[in-house]
Amino acid sequence: MTAVSEIYSPGYCDTYAALYIDPWPAKHATNLAILDFLLDGGPQTRWLDLACGQAWHFAHLAGRAQMTGVDASASQLAKARIAAPHATFVCEDLRTFTPPPDAFDLITVFWGAYCYLADWPQIAAFLTKAIAALKPDASIYIEVLPIDAIETFNSSRLAGKTGFRARRAAQSNHWIYRDSGGVHRTISPPLRYFEALLAGRFHCVRVHDDGCFMQHLVAYRRADCRGPAPAISFG
Repeated sequence: MTAVSEIYSPGYCDTYAALYIDPWPAKHATNLAILDFLLDGGPQTRWLDLACGQAWHFAHLAGRAQMTGVDASASQLAKARIAAPHATFVCEDLRTFTPPPDAFDLITVFWGAYCYLADWPQIAAFLTKAIAALKPDASIYIEVLPIDAIETFNSSRLAGKTGFRARRAAQSNHWIYRDSGGVHRTISPPLRYFEALLAGRFHCVRVHDDGCFMQHLVAYRRADCRGPAPAISFG
């Protein structure tokens, strides 16, 4: 897997907003519309954002929740603390971070951040810990990046302007993306893997399409059930 803390250096983080915030207004408008619906419990709502980056979402929704962000990059978190001084931030790797059980009303994972994990078992373990950290009736919102969407990204205005390209590794679910930060070695399990992981654990699971390249997967209201992640392997 890619060492996230190495790629997200201070210099790269200085350019991040121009690369991955400003050029994608449709994606971020979808984020805000879904979050506006999910954050209906008032300012006491406890919201955990995993791989929070520069805390763009926290900055735009100040006062809507008690916000905690986790990221492996100290440089990203330095930006986040400026953008969202009202939030709490933790610098830790997603593989080792374990949130307390039954603690949060909403957990989010944006920009397919799970893609940096090594394989589906690591992703499933990460998300299973996140689900366990939800209160009963709480929700999780995951931006899923399907493997086929890399072609949509490669034809985008940003890719044309910068020359950044994503390349699938043979016919696998692994792919490589090179930008000004370096080489990102990533993995994108199919959407059905996430749906299978969430099935039976929530009262409703829906997918929202932003018309770009992300699938906005929202599992509403955690059901009162526990247990290990379903056994799913790549075929």
